[in-house]
Amino acid sequence: MFLSMHKYFIFVSLFVLLLGCDSEKGAPMVTIDGFEDSGTTRRAPSVNVRFIHLSDDVPIDLIHNVFILNDHLIVLTNKGVFRYDMEGNFIQEISHKGRAENEWTTVGPLTIDRSSGTLNIYDTSSKKVLRYSETGDYLGSSPIPDRLFTVHQAECLDDGRVVFAHGIINDSGVLYSIEDSNYHTLTTVNTVISTKGACEKIGKHPLSVYGNDVKVLLPFDNKVYRLEGDKLTPCFILNTSKKVLPKSRLKKIDDYSFNEYKKLMENGFYVGPNNIFENSKHLLLSFFDNDFILIDKESGEASTFSLQLGNRLDYFPPTGLLNTSSDYFVGVIDVLKANSISGFIADDCDDESLLKLKEIASAPLNSNPFVLLYKF
Repeated sequence: MFLSMHKYFIFVSLFVLLLGCDSEKGAPMVTIDGFEDSGTTRRAPSVNVRFIHLSDDVPIDLIHNVFILNDHLIVLTNKGVFRYDMEGNFIQEISHKGRAENEWTTVGPLTIDRSSGTLNIYDTSSKKVLRYSETGDYLGSSPIPDRLFTVHQAECLDDGRVVFAHGIINDSGVLYSIEDSNYHTLTTVNTVISTKGACEKIGKHPLSVYGNDVKVLLPFDNKVYRLEGDKLTPCFILNTSKKVLPKSRLKKIDDYSFNEYKKLMENGFYVGPNNIFENSKHLLLSFFDNDFILIDKESGEASTFSLQLGNRLDYFPPTGLLNTSSDYFVGVIDVLKANSISGFIADDCDDESLLKLKEIASAPLNSNPFVLLYKF
């Protein structure tokens, strides 16, 4: 669906202006060329990709998230939470769906308290969080407030707080919240956007956490914000020659949905990225896992990726991103997705990552997905 919409988000003269996080004015500026009609005018840097095939011992249909914890993979799926070694060999099941005290009804976000190695699984249907050790020992559960039933992303901060990204439903208006360990709200960021009954979200990963630093995105905006207390401080501004939605018009959107993105793009608006990922060296912004902006945090240099199927593919796109973990950008790809991409790889390709992608595309369709570990 997203690839078929690519014609709607060809950006004209997209520039990334890197601003200091203390002010929008007077900060050093870095400009990059971006998505011109002919494709990206500045080739993205090479990416080192490690492919890990998850053993077919336990069939997996849908992977929600993958984490690296003490040289193991913790994989959150629609069937359960599983642990693998770094070669993809199955070790154990940590939890699964059910009605018992130590089981969940609807698997929601999973967070990891790295100081203790505790896994926290949010069951928003049963309004509880279940706690497990990294080796699968059940450590108990506790109730979560009703206000968290719209949560679709949760991240642990190093100091024990948890930051949540909320889906927008009706006029609830809460985009982000920071809670203490007892789920007392410390910070709330609201929006005037509402929906008509459906729970909609900005993107699959609209907030990033690096240590205790939280960066977030807002709908239809051209900025990246740092969340400090109850204040949003702009850190990056994406400067574009296209129209940016004014706040006055944002207030008039009373049925926010993915279709609103499409409609605004068709009318010539720049709607901004909706996913953000950060590690020690880079910030990676994306729009529906299709177009990417990579910013080097030390030098301020930025470059672009664009997955434009139909054109020759000469670098591995950072597709399937889920999060950052152990300083990797972590993604996932299945055989079907690999098939859809590999047909655009040139016959004389010598890029190791693309050759590996062609190998994945030839695997049986019912094979388990591959975890992708990216470093630039």
